[in-house]
Amino acid sequence: MMLAFIITANAIITPPAGWTLIHNYVHPTVSFVTNAYYRVAGGSEGASYTFTDDNSNAAPMCGAIYAFRGVDNTTPVDAQTNSSTTGTDTVSTPNITTTATCLLLHFRASRELISAGSTITSEPSFTTTGVSTRLQFGSRGGTVAYGGRLVTDGVVQVAPGTHGGVSFDANDVITASVERTIGLRAAGADLSASPTAVASATGTSNKPTPAIRPRAQVIG
Repeated sequence: MMLAFIITANAIITPPAGWTLIHNYVHPTVSFVTNAYYRVAGGSEGASYTFTDDNSNAAPMCGAIYAFRGVDNTTPVDAQTNSSTTGTDTVSTPNITTTATCLLLHFRASRELISAGSTITSEPSFTTTGVSTRLQFGSRGGTVAYGGRLVTDGVVQVAPGTHGGVSFDANDVITASVERTIGLRAAGADLSASPTAVASATGTSNKPTPAIRPRAQVIG
């Protein structure tokens, strides 16, 4: 299966056909949205996938796809939880309670804003310890920049229960963040049968559509 993460300023995002929304999270105080989608991959997949927002402002938009083997294709997402922060550089993803054997994914997306008249020169980036970074991506335009990072605890699966989050330390001055924990349900109950993680290219755009091109590079 494949997961897609999209970061933008607009609440209306149209995914390509065949993608199912996991959760749309609109930051409660800042113009900042992160969406997560999944798609059960078939024997033949497209060269790229284009996600479109409503193009109502000039803010940047970015996204990335990550694929996993060994996931339950009937119920791939066992559980997910979200949280948000404002003006905090170091945050942790929220705790999650799973009902089946899962691989835990921890994702942080952040927004950086500088004063009018200046031009932002980099996207937010993050430092994490004791975990494997699967994706780090971002986009910037004018005075606004977005950055996202996806990590896992290697390819170790966890038993059903409540599990803690992962700490992310931002390398920039952050105005707002959204934190997300997702439990991918394993196809079998064997904790030693870890799924294989497959990387993807990232897509960025200052409007209107980031085209995200998956690639089959085994990194797990």
